[in-house]
Amino acid sequence: MPARLTPDMPPRVAAAQRALSGPARLLVLRFVINHPESRKTEVVEATGLGTDTGYKALRELQHLGFVTVTKDAGTGPGANHRFSVDSERLTEDLAALVTWIMQPL
Repeated sequence: MPARLTPDMPPRVAAAQRALSGPARLLVLRFVINHPESRKTEVVEATGLGTDTGYKALRELQHLGFVTVTKDAGTGPGANHRFSVDSERLTEDLAALVTWIMQPL
């Protein structure tokens, strides 16, 4: 899980904050939400990010639990992977982030 901004920040709230905190992650998230089952190359090309930056953003979003990966059927090592957003998880965690922000200090 990502580092928390404050000790009272729950882990999934920290994950939502982290997903939105970088421009590359935000661009990738927006694209994959609207283009489920996208390949890495499609994400990078559509967002205009550099290859390394786009791939890193996908890995980070996957690690945070917001992007899921499926491998094309019948393919071996180095197969094409397709990326989609776990909309339910994203919605829940973004709602939790807003709730956390709205709490008085």
